[in-house]
Order: sequence, then C-alpha cells, then structure tokens
Amino acid sequence: MSSPSLNNPVFQSAVRVNLVGNEMTQCVCVCHSGVCFLTLQEKPVHGRRSDPGLPKMLVTRSYFGVPSPMCGPPLNIQQGDIIELVCADLHSTWWQGKIVKTREVGFFPSSAVKPYPCVPKPVDYSTQPWFAGPMERLQAEAELISRGNSTYLVRHRSRELTEYAISIKYSNDVKHIKILNRDGCFHIAENNKFGSILELIEYYQHYSLREGFRSLDTTLQFPYREQESPAAMVRTNKPGGKMFTPKVIGVAKARYDFSSRDTRELSLQEGDVVKIYTKSGANGWWRGEVNGRVGWFPSTYVEEGEE
Repeated sequence: MSSPSLNNPVFQSAVRVNLVGNEMTQCVCVCHSGVCFLTLQEKPVHGRRSDPGLPKMLVTRSYFGVPSPMCGPPLNIQQGDIIELVCADLHSTWWQGKIVKTREVGFFPSSAVKPYPCVPKPVDYSTQPWFAGPMERLQAEAELISRGNSTYLVRHRSRELTEYAISIKYSNDVKHIKILNRDGCFHIAENNKFGSILELIEYYQHYSLREGFRSLDTTLQFPYREQESPAAMVRTNKPGGKMFTPKVIGVAKARYDFSSRDTRELSLQEGDVVKIYTKSGANGWWRGEVNGRVGWFPSTYVEEGEE
C-alpha cells in the first residue's frame, strides 16, 4: 500500500491524544513493522476533551476489516467518512483514527484516506473594533474622513450582506476595497487568499495593501472604533511590504516539524522558538514568526512558554 503525500504536514509528526482520567495526555506514536508503540510525553494537556487542531482525514475508499490490521482492532470506514487522526506514522500502512460522527476508534489502511480540507468555523465579527456591519460608501466616507490616515473599517456592502468591503483613510481621502469571495476563500489580491475575513484583516495589519493596490502603500493600522493616540495620528507610512513590527503576545517552542502548504503558513523545525502574534485563527491555528518568517501554524505543534 502506498501512503498519501509525504509533504503534507499531517504526516510530519505523529501525535496521539489519550484520555487519562479527566486529563488529556499527549503521546508520540512510533510505529515499527506495522505495530504502533506509544511514548508518553511528560506534560499533560489540561481542560480539553477534544483538540480542534488534530488532523482530520477524508475516507476515499471503504474498508470493512479485511485484511485485518496487526496492531489493533479494525475501524470500519465508508467512503466520505471524516476521521480524526489519532496515531499515524509516515512509513506505516496502518493508522489509528476516530470517526468524527460515531466516535468509533480503530485502525485502517493509510492508503484509504486523504487530508480533509480545513474549513474555518463561521466567525461573528460584531465584536471586532473594525467591523461596521451594513454600511454604504458615503456613510463610510463620513465616518473616516475626519480620522487619521490608515484608519479603516470593514463593512457589509449594502445590497449583499454576504459581501464585504474595506474602507480606509489614506492620503487624506477615503478609499474602498472590495473583498472578493471565491470557492470559500477571501482575497483582495489573487496571490493571497484567506479562509476568513479575520485572517485577511490580520494579514494586512502587518503587510501593505499595495500587494493588491499599488497606490495604497499602507497597512490596516487603526480600527475605526478605537481612538488613535496623537503619536499614531501623525505616523508616516514607510515604503515596503512590512510596515511595522506586530505585538508579540507570547513565545512557544516547536515540538515537531511542520511543513507549510502555502505562503500563508509558517514552516517549523523541532526546537524553533516562535514569537506568537495572535491566537485568533480558526481551528487552533496561531500566527507567529520564526527567524524573520511570519505565518500561520497549528498550535498543537508547539509548547507555549514564558517570554
């Protein structure tokens, strides 16, 4: 049997989560000759009965226990089932998983699944200081024209509540940017697509809008519902992609290797020290920096420590 793509980050590290009493304990899974051995890690993970960061797989071929796995009870799976990966090894033909719908646990052929695409959960943006709800262009202009440059808001375009736009004060004028939504991804520039409005806004808080609009060399700096400080009001924009250093809210150490799948993700090597910028990504993804590289990474691959 052949395993799925070895470049997918799902297979870069093998992680098992066991329920021990009322605590979740992480284990590293190492397989030899089709048999799965578990090495207990020292640090328990408290307070969560499930981990949204665990990899999920989509069943592409049904399996009903024949042939039988050597390392444990078989897991009967049908095409279309979604499996939460519990124990996997890059070179093993048998993986252990849990069917999301039925919570059944067992072993199945690694060749019978493929990575399940990560679909972010719906986000309520009403608590965000930059979200204005339904608002017309003229109303947005009236709201921003007396504010400092780089003050911005995100609004529903009045006719379609499913469509969004960014309005931003720049060079003493108010500009409007339509956020495009295709195939479940949001973007203002074709080369950078995001799974949610929140991800898009957080990206352009750190990187210039000139990626999509050459005449807008600024980041999204000041949410319109927050008052700017006098120093911020006179801040001048500097040319270039990275406009300012985002606030570091913590540090973490990479426990496993992680290979990025696109330019939005941050590759990690075991032992890397990661500066954490935000923990607000969907499905347990955090944003941070390693050696000057910035991107999203799964929080389950790191251990947070003191700065």
